[in-house]
Amino acid sequence: MKTSGRRSLWLPIVTLAILAGCARLAAAPSGAGAGVGAATDTGLGTAAEPSAMKDYADGSPGFTPHGELGNGAMCAVVFSPDRCDALAIAASEDLAVPFERVRAIQVLPNPNPDQMDFAHRTFLAVTLDDGTAHSVAISCPGIAGGSEPKCMWEPKVPIGAPGGLDRCCYTDWPEGATPVPPADPAAIAQSRALRVPRLVIPITALGQQSIVVGSALLPNGLLRDSAIEITDPWPTDVHFTGAILLEIRPVDGGPPLANVYEHGWRPGVEEVDVTLTFSVSWFKPGASITIVNLVVR
Repeated sequence: MKTSGRRSLWLPIVTLAILAGCARLAAAPSGAGAGVGAATDTGLGTAAEPSAMKDYADGSPGFTPHGELGNGAMCAVVFSPDRCDALAIAASEDLAVPFERVRAIQVLPNPNPDQMDFAHRTFLAVTLDDGTAHSVAISCPGIAGGSEPKCMWEPKVPIGAPGGLDRCCYTDWPEGATPVPPADPAAIAQSRALRVPRLVIPITALGQQSIVVGSALLPNGLLRDSAIEITDPWPTDVHFTGAILLEIRPVDGGPPLANVYEHGWRPGVEEVDVTLTFSVSWFKPGASITIVNLVVR
């Protein structure tokens, strides 16, 4: 989570060992009150000092976790603010509660440090707005560290685009595929690229959304290049479920372009619509994202 500009007091924490790329934590010393913060009696158990993490519930108090959460450390002490934000989103999804109910997360030691952790789990104690504490384990097996924000050291919103002949994967050879001829010079001369240097997209609703950005004419239906960037790789005023997808669909119908051998060769030029598709799981009023360097040709 992003910091709110408020500085935390120096607080003692337990020693943590970061392992396996996704921060598997070693066992920490035991003992009452070993977590972060000066304990005070709130009537709800032991409470820690407010952390430096941002409170996403507008107008509500800062983070003050209640209850015995174990020998852990506030997330912002262990990971970057953005990683903590991504972990809080994942925790809310695991608990099936709205994200705005999450008030604090603590990173806990691995309860079984002697066992090989093939899932590369991060163990969390999560405090909700009603003061209840919950245990959540975030798993990051395989290549998840490069594809899922909750597993990235510095999270980024995943962005998907078919790529085209000039980039990876659009030319992967499916089984039984027929070679595709190159584009005719005449078709290339008649083609029209779509280039959008900058596009601000206001976020005004939850759920799945599609925005038609424009159209292009592809020579013989061959996608040569597609690209897209976002100015803020991890915005704090909007959360997405899954990736922001750049979809390129033939105007005459058919599935979005994903592979040159599956789409095949077309005579002349083929008109395509260029669409941004994404799903919003949470946002603040006034939120927006800015797309730059969008290219389809």
